[in-house]
Order: sequence, then structure tokens, then C-alpha cells
Amino acid sequence: MSNFLRFFIAMLFVNFSVLTVTSAQNISPSFERDQKQIESFETQIQILERRFTDNQENEDELIKLRTDTEDFLAPVLEMLDRLRAEGVKDKERLTALGDAPADGAEPEAEAITVERNKLTENSALLTVFIGKLDGVAAAGEDLIFDIGLLRRDMFTSQVFERVKIDTISFENITTAFSREFAVFKAKTFSWLSFVWQFKKQSVLISIALSILAGMAIFFGGYRYFGQFIHNESTRAELSFGSRLNSAFWSAIIPTLSVAAFGVSTYFLLLNFGVLRVDFASLFARVLQAIVLLVLVLKLASVILGPWAPRGRLLNLTDRSAKALYGLAVFTFLIQTVSYLGAGVRELLNLPIQSSVLQAFVETVLFALILIITSQLRPLVPKDESSGSHGEPWPLWVRLPMLMTGVGLIFSCLAGYVALGAFMSSQIIVTGAILIVVYFGLLSGKAIMQENAFAESLLGKHLITTFQFSQSLLNSLGLVTGIIINILLFGLGLSFVLLQWGYRPQELITGGLDLFTRIQIGGITISIVNIGIGLILFAIGYFATRRFQQWLDRNILSRGKVELGVRNSVRKVIGYFGIAVAAMIAVSAAGFDLSSLALVAGALSLGIGFGLQTIVSNFVSGLILLAERPFKAGDWVETTSVQGIVKEISVRATEIETFSRKSVIVPNSELVNGAVGNWTHRNSIGRVEVPIGVSYDNSPKKIMDLLLEIADENPNLLKIPEPSVEFVDFGASSLDFSLRGFLADISNGFNVRNELRVAIYDRLQAEGIEIPYPHREVYLHGPEESEN
Repeated sequence: MSNFLRFFIAMLFVNFSVLTVTSAQNISPSFERDQKQIESFETQIQILERRFTDNQENEDELIKLRTDTEDFLAPVLEMLDRLRAEGVKDKERLTALGDAPADGAEPEAEAITVERNKLTENSALLTVFIGKLDGVAAAGEDLIFDIGLLRRDMFTSQVFERVKIDTISFENITTAFSREFAVFKAKTFSWLSFVWQFKKQSVLISIALSILAGMAIFFGGYRYFGQFIHNESTRAELSFGSRLNSAFWSAIIPTLSVAAFGVSTYFLLLNFGVLRVDFASLFARVLQAIVLLVLVLKLASVILGPWAPRGRLLNLTDRSAKALYGLAVFTFLIQTVSYLGAGVRELLNLPIQSSVLQAFVETVLFALILIITSQLRPLVPKDESSGSHGEPWPLWVRLPMLMTGVGLIFSCLAGYVALGAFMSSQIIVTGAILIVVYFGLLSGKAIMQENAFAESLLGKHLITTFQFSQSLLNSLGLVTGIIINILLFGLGLSFVLLQWGYRPQELITGGLDLFTRIQIGGITISIVNIGIGLILFAIGYFATRRFQQWLDRNILSRGKVELGVRNSVRKVIGYFGIAVAAMIAVSAAGFDLSSLALVAGALSLGIGFGLQTIVSNFVSGLILLAERPFKAGDWVETTSVQGIVKEISVRATEIETFSRKSVIVPNSELVNGAVGNWTHRNSIGRVEVPIGVSYDNSPKKIMDLLLEIADENPNLLKIPEPSVEFVDFGASSLDFSLRGFLADISNGFNVRNELRVAIYDRLQAEGIEIPYPHREVYLHGPEESEN
């Protein structure tokens, strides 16, 4: 009531303020809409507060009320943020206009005065509206807090309710049970007699169809998934992931078969009119207990391996594995009896004392199980087999189990049976959830191992269908393992919170807030939107790659476009597609592209100081792709390297030398320096072979002979025709140069070799000498020097 009184006083003050502000002027249509919306919010919060007052003992209604209040607050806070932003803008505009002229000063323009008065009035109205919305938001937040506080008080009062054990009258329970059981027995025999006389055919048909459904699941499961199930002798030789996969299918197929039988039986008997309404609930509980019993037996068998130590998933001693198996089954039977007992009590209308007695017995039995478990020696010593005596639990495991068991017994003896039953139930269910999460995390860890994903059925399919590489599959396995761990952690945490009193609506609301509205200062981050952005970027990336392949294969290659042009087109399309995908992803992630201007300015400053070389290479790469002074496949020659261009990227160009060495040359060096391209316009090029002969030969004869040799070589073009130049009179020879053109200059090395061999053979046949340099050395003695 104090919250309501505070809210009422605040609203009274604000309403008085708005009357004084709006009495002298007309409100604009936008402000009228805001005022009506605020009045609607005030009415709604009063309705929610009355619901809280009228339902303080109804937990389900309180949960629904909290959800409705949270949904109500969302538009309130959104409108509050909008009005505050408008108020800031109006104040900035008032500051820009300045103060009104003082008395006696030169008057200002009338338009400025009108604008200042309008902004002042709007600012006053916004202040009033913001005050109202603050009051509504505060009332809503107080209401959510009060609901949570009341629910915690209700939970505490229920759990810590104390009963006197000596007041439980076994005689009254026995008398009531006998009386109600007699009625139940009479109803049961009456129902069975009716079924046998009039519904026998329906029962037989229902059971037959249910058996067929269970057999279909059983044999179909083993047909399609039996390949993953291994026996004990072969399971020990498999990896942990394969053993875990085998254990999963060996447990899930029988369980699904029994579940199919149970579900079919229940619905068929119900549709055929065999099940009575008062028996249907108990019959459903029995079927559920049977299905869970099969699941627990199979899981405990494959995990603990009491009679199959080689296929055991946990490193336990043989004796402790059998003991833990028995304790696990016994614990489940206790929970099953509790579950069925609730149905029986509901059906027989037994007194509340019977539920207290049942909770007392179940809690004490579970406490004894914890104490016995804490005294086991399950751990296999190092360098010993599972048949050894074993080592005890670590102290941090053994001591909590022992203390919990003893504490549960004392709580029951002290009369806090509800607390003991609640704690035992939470420990059992939470422990089961944690065990499932633990083995799920182990499976995620196993699939992240090297080559583990490639050996899976999905990995083999990807290799066969899409030719995925081993490294790509390892990366996919890593990503898959991380996703499995995140999902298991989230699901496990959700189930644990549900078990400890949280409601699905609260988890859904909290999950939505966690994944859609993470507030960091003034920035709101949405994990969902970021995930959507990443997915859209991945889709855009792969779509770009597929389009590049399609364009190159179906358009460029069929159009006989040369390799260099095809490479440039692919690169430009790739960069453009990735840039578009990145912008779409950033927008989908919820980031305002216009707000990145500040970041871009900071980056430009960093680029100016530290990233000059990278940016220079990037821009140079774009210039090379646009101007195409050379392309992939060209023979280029720079100051440092000579070879064939293999690939032009945005940072550097790969050139393969003739000795098969790849040289990565920065693009800025190719743009700013001199680059020779032997195949820029076309692949035609000239080769030269220098030759020298002795002075005893006629230059005319040598020139004709060299031209004949050139004409005989099929690789030299006839147009332009080969030529011979009489280069110079050398110190020891007449120097000539044979020149010819090739259709493909990349074949110049071979052609020069052929010409040199042909010239040598021809000169030898003609008896023409190829001279070497001669030097005459004169030595002067002492006598000659004196003369």
C-alpha cells in the first residue's frame, strides 16, 4: 500500500503541474497522443496493483501477473527513452538560440522569439510527461519486486512447515486406506467386468496395435541405427565418442519402443471408451513409470557397466559399479513409488497424514542411500585394473554426501518433513540433469577431437557429397562441439532452475532479456540479432563463392575470356559480395551504420599513423585489378623477381619464378615501381641469339647462313620475318645477332636452345671457326729497358 500511496501522490503532483503548464496554450497533436497514452499506462498499472492485492495467495496468478507487468513495462520504458531524447534535443536547440534580449537591448527577430517560446513550452510538457512515466515505471518495478518477495515467503512457509511425527495416526491412515481401497476395489472389479463383457475386442485390438507400434520402433531403430551399437568386446576398442554413441542408441531404442507401446495403448483405450475418467490418470502414471524404468535400467547398465567392465563409460571398480547400479535403481524405485502414491492418494482421497508419512519414509531411505554411497570406494587406483579394491571418493565429494544424508534424517526427525522431501527430490532430479549434461559435454569434447567429426556419419557424408577437406571438417567439429556445449549448458541450467522453483514464464522472460536486451551503459546488445547477423554473413559469403564459381564456369569460360580477366572479375565480385554481406550482417545485428562514423574516424587516424603500408597495398591491389597492367598468367619482370603471375589479391601478388618458387610481392611495389610485362598485349615476343665468327669469313655469307637456320626453325614466325644484324667488329670476332619472333614468348628458352644447337652444327659443317679472345703478352728485360 505504501508503494501505491507514493505513486498516487506523485501522480497528483504531476497532474497539477501539467494543468499549470497547459492552461495557457494548446497542446500539439503529438503531445495529445502522448498524454492519452500516459493516462492509459496509469490506468493499467492501477489494474495490475488491484490484481496483486486480490491474488496474494494464488501462486499461479502471481506468476501470470509478473509476466503481464513485465510486458506492460516494455512500452513504458520505450516511450520514456523517446521523450527523454526529445527533451535533450529541445534543450540543445534552446542553448543554440541563447537567452532572450535584456530590457533596452536591440530586439531580436520575431521568428526566433516564437521558436524559443515554443521550445520552452515543449520542454515543460516533456518534463511533466517524463515525471509521470517515471512514476508508472517505478510502480511497475515495485510491483515485480513485491511479487517476487511474496512468492519467496509462500515457498518458505510451505517448505519449512513443521509437523509433529508423533501426531501422525497410523490407525486413522490404515482405516481410511482400508475404507477407500474397498471402494476402489469395487469400482475396479466393476470396470474390469464391464470391459471383459463389452470391450474385450477393443482391448485386444488396442494391445495388438500397440505391440505393433513398439515392434516397429524397436526393429526400425536397430535397422537404421544398429550399426552404432557395439557389444562389450568391440566397444572397448572404440574411442570415447563412439562408445558414448553406442551407449546412447542401445538405451534410447528400447525406451522409445516401450514409450510407443505405452502411448499407443493409452490413447487407443481412451478413444475406444475402455478407460474410465477416474482410472485414466493413474493408468497414465503407471505407463510413464514403466517407460522411465526401462530408460533408467538401460542407462545405468551402459554407463556403469556392472556386468560389462570393458564397455563401461566411467572408470569405476567392478564392485562399486554393481553397488552404484543397485543404488541408482533403488533410488528410482523410491521416486516411482512416490509418483504413483500421489496418484493413489488423489484417487482414494486419503488424508494428508498419509502424504506426510510417505514423504518421511522416502526421505529417510534416500538419506541412507547417500550415506552408503559416500562410503563406497569407486575410484580405480593408478596403474591398477577395475577389479582392484578401489579408492574412496575425494573428500570434497564424500563429505557433502555424508552431511546431506545425515541432515535429511535429522530434518525429518525434527518435523521438517516437507523440507527433507523437497531437498531429496531436488537432489535426485538435479543430479540426474547434471549427469546428462556431463555426458553431453563429454560428447561435445569428443567431437572436437582431431579427425573425430570426419569419422562420424555426417562427416563421411560431407566428404562424399561435397568433398570437404580434413581441415574444414576439423573446424566444423570444433564449432559443433562448442554449440553442443552451449546448448547443453543452457538447457541444463534451465531445467535446474525449473526444478528449484522457477516457472517457465519466468525463464522465457529472463531468456529473452538475456539474449535480446543486454544493457552495457547506454548500449543495448542483442545476442539473437548478433547470431542472425553472423548467419546472414555466412549465407552471403557462401552465396558469393557459389556465384563466383557459376559465373566463371558458365559465362566466362564459355565466352573464351582469358584467364587474367576471369581472375580479376572473380576477385572484384568476391570483394563486393563480402562487403555487401558484411553491411547486411551489421545492420541485422542491430548496429546503426550511421553511428559507426566516429569509429571510422578513429580508424582513419590509426590508419594514418600505423597502417599506411597495409592501406597502400590494399589500394594498389584495387588499382591492379581495375587497370590490369598485368593479370594472372602474365610473364612479368620486376627489379627483384621474374616469373609468371599466379594470383593478385588485395595486399600482395603471387609470382612464381621459373624455378617454381613463389614470391609474394607487395602491390605497392608493383604500382610504384617499373614492371616489365612480356605478355601484356599479347604473347608474341622476340628472341635473340648472339654469335661471333672469325675475321676469315665473309659477313654476307654468315648473315645468309643464319637466316637459313632461322627459316628452318618451325617455332619462329614468318611475319615478322627473322633478321640478322651485323652488330660490331669485335676484338677477336665478327659479332652478329639472330633475331626472330615467337607466337608464345614463354617458349623462348627452348627456341633459343634449338637455335644455338643448329648454329653450332652448321658452323662446324661449314668449317667456320668460332674464335675465342687472343691476348699477346710482351715481356721486356732489363737490357731493353736501359736501351
